[in-house]
This record gives sequence, structure tokens and C-alpha cells, in this order.
Amino acid sequence: MNDVDNLVVRFDNRDGFKMVDYEVVGLPVWRLGLILQNLEETSIAATEEFALRLIKEGFNSVDDIGALLGLDREVVKSVAGDLVGMDAVVVQDGKLTLTKMGEDLRRTALLTKPSENVVQIHYDAILKRPEVFRPYQLFTPRELKEEGSMQINPRPNRRPEPGELGREDVEAYINEAVKGARSTRVIRIKDVTSRRVLYQKAIMLVFKANYGDDVQVGFVIDRRLSEEHEIEFAKSDGLRRMGIGEAVRERGLRPEESLLGKADARRLDQEARMSAKDASDLKIELSEIKEKIQEKEEQNTEEGADVGNDAAAKVIRGLMSEKNSLEKRLNEIRVHQVSVYEHPDYLRNAFETAENRILVISPWITRAVVDKRFIDLIRGRLKSGVDIFIGYGLDEREDESPIATSAEMDLIEESKQNKGLCMRRLGDTHAKVLIKDDEYMITTSFNWLSFRGNPNRRFREEWGTFIGIREMIDKQFEWFKKRILGRGEE
Repeated sequence: MNDVDNLVVRFDNRDGFKMVDYEVVGLPVWRLGLILQNLEETSIAATEEFALRLIKEGFNSVDDIGALLGLDREVVKSVAGDLVGMDAVVVQDGKLTLTKMGEDLRRTALLTKPSENVVQIHYDAILKRPEVFRPYQLFTPRELKEEGSMQINPRPNRRPEPGELGREDVEAYINEAVKGARSTRVIRIKDVTSRRVLYQKAIMLVFKANYGDDVQVGFVIDRRLSEEHEIEFAKSDGLRRMGIGEAVRERGLRPEESLLGKADARRLDQEARMSAKDASDLKIELSEIKEKIQEKEEQNTEEGADVGNDAAAKVIRGLMSEKNSLEKRLNEIRVHQVSVYEHPDYLRNAFETAENRILVISPWITRAVVDKRFIDLIRGRLKSGVDIFIGYGLDEREDESPIATSAEMDLIEESKQNKGLCMRRLGDTHAKVLIKDDEYMITTSFNWLSFRGNPNRRFREEWGTFIGIREMIDKQFEWFKKRILGRGEE
């Protein structure tokens, strides 16, 4: 399970809803070029500031001010001329006198002057307001595409007109961005001259009501749920525009029905319902333990602790032992539902701890899952004598397309070098199955080897059923094994 999968567990707590899908997406941030008419406040020179103070105290001549400041008379004359030019001082009967502006300048030492500037701001296109971002928080469309992340577009998808930008919002943005270097007061936004499209990353969460067909979408940004983005996405009819609501509400054939038949699937469903409360309680405990482990590991890394010897490492080992115990207890519940974010953890568990056999049936294979680390896990299991069977492939990919066909080629090459890895393009399988030893089988709507990073995939209700009944596991394993070895037909 990666950081994203660990993180989303925390947010599967919406009253009356369950999380059915999630994905890393890009939310639009526009870099806008603006022409502004504004008033800028700049600090006056020290000589001007002291001259104003002395004039206030009654030192009204150039000679008096020069004597007190220790400055040449010509220098003071130049300073006085500048103050007159600023309308801060007037000369009456040969004496220098402060004006109202001069009084303000004396108090603040800040000069306000009108100007017209061209500036660039970042604009959150979902929230429709300027927001300050750091460079590392923003990504180009190309960078997002290379990572396989979906781009969320706003409505309307056009750069804002000057009248649609809040003058006070732009002013606050500029003053925050310059961090007190100067203060700017925006009089008018004259024009929006350019727009460059960028994206900030977020995790899009899809929730479905426990009862009824209501569907909701949330966004996690910087590890926090953003209610503002959720509200604006809903107001812009995002569910309908992206086809999420319709896809999640589709009533397809239950995954276990297609493999086991309706009678067995109905019995499994009844057993899963009976064990739901116990399974849910264990999953909550597991989530809390995993979060504690992650916090301790991050703390160790930050402090540069010696993981093998210090007290923190001992705490982590204790938490790991508790985690393993909870996982064992969960897997002893013969049948229970598998949430969308649990699938990567089960896949990792199989390829890290299986002792005899692993079977994976997944229509698609992409680099999003089958990367260098995954290949290393396969090699580790093969070295330990584990037999691995992988069946994959559809003749038609519906509305989805692979991110990298090289992932499939890497597995084929690995199978040529090791007889313990058997692969076969089935070409017609919609099944999605994971089997580990005789410990468990998971039938699901989840694509085991392509679950992350496809910008074309549809959001849908992704869930599975954990089955820990040995006779069912063995029967399905032998059936799929024959197909992969080319000895059986569906």
C-alpha cells in the first residue's frame, strides 16, 4: 500500500456513505497576467523622515535642519525640494510647513503613489479566486499526463474577465506574495492579458450512500479534506459532467456471481453481512495502527534515529506485531468485503509473504502497478520457490487505454527467464481475481495490475469480496491455472 492508499483510509468515515473509488487528479490553477492600476506604498528615505520630524518640532529652515542632521546645506535643500514635490511640505514666508500629507508621511514613513503595473498571479480555477502557491505545488499538463493523473477542468473553462476578479482578493494576494516588502493598494483591474494552465495535485474521493443512489465527491489537498473544492465541484455539476454518478450507480453483475454462480454468491453475501461489524471494527483498529507506524517511521527519519537500536524502533516493532495480529484476525473472518483502498495492500501482502502460489487475473497491465519495485517483489517470491500465475488481456479495452505496454513486456521477459512465472493473454477475461496460497481469494471489480494512474478510466464502485474458504480457493485456482497453461477453456 503506498502513501495515497494509506492516506485515504482516514477519510472513509462519511456518515451514511462508503468510499467506493479514489484517484490522484489535477485541479486547475491558472497563472494569469494582469494589468493593474494601483497605489504603492514605499518607504521614504531616512533623511526625508528625519526632516519631517524636525519640521514638526519647529525647525523650519534649511539651515536649522542641516545643522541638527550634520548635513551640507545643498543636500538639505534637495531633500526639502523632494518633500515639496511630494506635497508633504509647503514654503510659507521662507519657512517649511507640513501639509496633511506631510503629517501622514511623518507618522507612517510610507509614501503612496499611483502606478500601472503588469503582474502575474495564481488563480484557483475551481474556487475562482487568487491563491498563493509555491513552485513545487504546481504541475504542467504534460507532467500530469506522464504520471497518468486525470485533469479536472472548471466550468466555465475560460480565463476570467477583469470584472470577475475581486479587487480586494487580488490586492491581498499581491501583499501576501511579496511578504511585506511593500504594500500595494489595487484601484482597478484594467485587463487580463494571458492565461497559462497548471495543476495542483489532489486525491479525488468518490462516496456512495449506504442506502439509495446518492453519490458525493471529496478532494484531499495537502493531506486535508477541502470542503470548499467539494462544494464548488458539486455546484458546477461535476458529477454529471464527468459521468461519475451514473457510472457508480450502475448495477452490474456482482464479481463473485460471474465466477461462482448466483447461489454460492448469495450465500457468501449473507455471510459477509453477518461478519460486517466485526470486520469493520478490525479495519478501524488496523487503520489506526498503520497511521501510528507511519508517524513513528517519519519521526525516526526526521530525527536520524538508529532504527536498529533506539527506543522508537522498539515501539515500531511492537506496533508491527500488533498490526500482524489484527491482520491475522481479519483474515480469519472467512468472508468479508474489501474496500477500494484495501486492494493494493492485499496485492503487496501476496507478493511479499506468499509461500506456495499466487494467481492474479487482471484484464490490463500498466506501469502504474508493474514498476521496478513490483518486478523485484516477483523475483523475490520466485527465488523462494513460489509459483506465480498471471492471466490478463481483453481484445477490446472499452473506454480505457493502457499507459505503458512496456509493463506487459517486462513480465513476459521475466517469465521467459523463470519457469515459476506463467503468463497468458486470455484475451476475453473480465474476471479480476487474486489468490494467495490457500489463505484467501479476492474476487473484485478492481483491476489488480492497472489500478492507479489511468487518466481515461471511469470512476465507479470498486470493491471486492475476501473468501477464506479453502475448497472454493482451490477450485478457482485449478480452473484458472488450466486456462493460463492452455489446458482449459471457459
